[in-house]
Amino acid sequence: GKLVLTKRAFLQMRNDSVIYQGTPGSSDYRGIEALTWRGALVAWADASGIKLFDIESMSRIAHVDRPAGARSSLYPTISYLRPTLMFETSDALLVTWGDCVMGMDVKEVTVTVRKKPQPDMMTALTHGSATPEDVPPTTVKRRQVECNMAWELDCIANGVVPLDKEHLIVLGLVPKEEDNGKENDVDQINDLELQVISRSTGTVTYADIIPLTKHASEVSSKESACNHHLLSTFAVPCMDENISNTNALDQDFMKLFS
Repeated sequence: GKLVLTKRAFLQMRNDSVIYQGTPGSSDYRGIEALTWRGALVAWADASGIKLFDIESMSRIAHVDRPAGARSSLYPTISYLRPTLMFETSDALLVTWGDCVMGMDVKEVTVTVRKKPQPDMMTALTHGSATPEDVPPTTVKRRQVECNMAWELDCIANGVVPLDKEHLIVLGLVPKEEDNGKENDVDQINDLELQVISRSTGTVTYADIIPLTKHASEVSSKESACNHHLLSTFAVPCMDENISNTNALDQDFMKLFS
């Protein structure tokens, strides 16, 4: 998979920059599987992990390895695991992949670096009459990424959206259960479940099975996590940085499930 940034330069001339070129290194390599962009930040995921790129500085600011639970070979009833990336705000990224949910904050920090030496200083360094410590320092602003949340889910995630400052909503596949409470054999399909997850503990605050009717020809021994997507208009105001996040669970949201 190749990721290309296209800009319009002088006289609308097109300027393409390759910011990532993936290299197939395993049998499960599928190129770039997920991509999201907000403000100055781009995030994408492939078989090697999750990358974050700063458009303003044209530099990669983070690489997060693929979660251990993001391999379909671990699940007998799942054929393909699709990563989900979503910028909750311009500096907060939500990620689900396999049985993992993560949250990342992008912060701007000030660091001290050595300026590029001027020609006269380069000459002095070459002749040994100056040392690198003689190069005057300067301060620059850089973005760095911190992981604020990483939890193991009891489902295979199909998507995630923010609910409030304390909770997330995850759509996932869970093993289908029989009426007697025992799990079915591996040749049975999974249930699709909507879960409200606590950001601070990773526990399920509320869960509800979404009833789906499938034709007999659609029932398979394995199911792909990309068959279902989570879209929420409720999450849109939560992602507005000008609106303060409240605890929606204390309001009328739970009435939707009653």
